[in-house]
Amino acid sequence: MPICPECNKEFLPNKYNDKIYCSKKCLKNHWKKNPYKTLKIICVICKNDFKTNKPNQIYCSKKCLKKHLNITRQNKYRNTHPLLTLICPICNKQFIQSRNDQKCCSKKCNSTHYNKTHKFKYRETRLGTTKNGICIKITVNKRHYPTNEKCELCGTSRKNLTYHHWLIKNGKAYGLWICRGKCHWLVEVIDDNLIKLFRNKYLKLKKKINNEF
Repeated sequence: MPICPECNKEFLPNKYNDKIYCSKKCLKNHWKKNPYKTLKIICVICKNDFKTNKPNQIYCSKKCLKKHLNITRQNKYRNTHPLLTLICPICNKQFIQSRNDQKCCSKKCNSTHYNKTHKFKYRETRLGTTKNGICIKITVNKRHYPTNEKCELCGTSRKNLTYHHWLIKNGKAYGLWICRGKCHWLVEVIDDNLIKLFRNKYLKLKKKINNEF
């Protein structure tokens, strides 16, 4: 039978035989008599003071720990994969790589280089039907994505533009890069010849409401 070092009484052990004190009271009394020393330590990354009971603690929070791990990983990667000074193939300027796969100095040069090397910006696989009604996968090539990232109808700059096509012929999708809001809705309405229907309905409802209201 184990003996409690605080009250000197015998007690029943645990399943794992790792119990030292007989009760929580004895454990609390032990911590009151022998408290941890609170230390002031400066964080390695953010350099702010923080209080801890652990003398080996270096970081004030998990964010600082993650930052330190990311820095060490980047340094290891840079030792094996160093950055190079290259000449841009479009504007012929020298630049230092920010990534190992970088080829051009800026986004504009990168987009023009991509459009020169690749005939089409996007290649898409779609389901098409033959005359017999059999489904077949068809690869469709789209036009170049605009370098200024602006809608080709209204001219507003948007990050994500949709491609509205009206004809697919010889593996090419003829269409425009348009913003996803009003422009895309208007173009679909025009292609489906629904403007006249909406206009006539709108005028009839307008007359009814003016007479009834």
